[in-house]
Amino acid sequence: MVVNLGLVKGIIDTIEMLEEKTQGNLTAPEANFLANTLYELRMGYVRAISRQEVTPEAETKEETSAEEPEGESSDNAPEAEATTNEGKNGS
Repeated sequence: MVVNLGLVKGIIDTIEMLEEKTQGNLTAPEANFLANTLYELRMGYVRAISRQEVTPEAETKEETSAEEPEGESSDNAPEAEATTNEGKNGS
């Protein structure tokens, strides 16, 4: 599932504006529904941000250890030099 936190924040801000502009013009159940909806959206937004802050670090550590096994970086260095030297010799 893809979550666009910027869009979510915009929706929350819009509903907050509607709550402010309709203050005093809603029935008690409508006002209660609006307040509860905003609360749930805000809490979901905070949870999503918290998960996003933790997840990239864990993924980065896993990717780094999986991408660079011991000794692999030294194997790539001679290939890069060979490619560079071939380009110079061909000129």
